[in-house]
Amino acid sequence: MLHRAGQLKVFEMMTFGQRLRDARKSAGYRTAQAFATEIGLDQNRYTRYERGEVEPNLFVLRKIVEHTNASADWLLDTQFAKVNRSLQDE
Repeated sequence: MLHRAGQLKVFEMMTFGQRLRDARKSAGYRTAQAFATEIGLDQNRYTRYERGEVEPNLFVLRKIVEHTNASADWLLDTQFAKVNRSLQDE
């Protein structure tokens, strides 16, 4: 997300859980329970992913990607990490 504070551009970092929730809703799943059922997970476990308490293993991440329009790169925020590292190297 981009916010303007005067002339400065401030980027607000989204957590994995926030990106996961956005991906679920964008894919048309209104509730965490409906999505958890669709990908074969216990609702409590899935909800912990959205709250940022735990992160999914690769098998679960693949199921999430297959059922949403999100890429693993976006969910894991690897593109931002690459940009951030390159900025630090300058």
